[in-house]
Amino acid sequence: MDSLIKPYMYDIGNLRSHHWKYWMDVYENCGYDCQYCVYRSGEKMGKISLLVTDASAVSAASVDAMSGQGIVYLGPKADVYQHVEKRLGKTRLTLEMFLERKVPTFIVTRGELLLRDLDLFKAMA
Repeated sequence: MDSLIKPYMYDIGNLRSHHWKYWMDVYENCGYDCQYCVYRSGEKMGKISLLVTDASAVSAASVDAMSGQGIVYLGPKADVYQHVEKRLGKTRLTLEMFLERKVPTFIVTRGELLLRDLDLFKAMA
């Protein structure tokens, strides 16, 4: 299986100057449809697909496959706290695994649902 955690230097070469080394999307496409987003996908906007289908998809093996320690940007192309996250909880499962494996994580979101996961953020800090 192809790892869901991807290195930035191979996939988005122009962002190498940032502090994160890896990226991972939980969802494909976004329901927020921000006008300023560089990842807007036209007719696909609002049609959210799940990339993390089960808890084992983001396994310890995918973290171990990363070449060296580095910050993972969670959700660069699609907000991880979209409305569907409240029902599915895939971002929380991912964060729990990252906490267990001590993976530094970076998130940018419009969603207030991140408050649900404050316990994880406090433990990660």
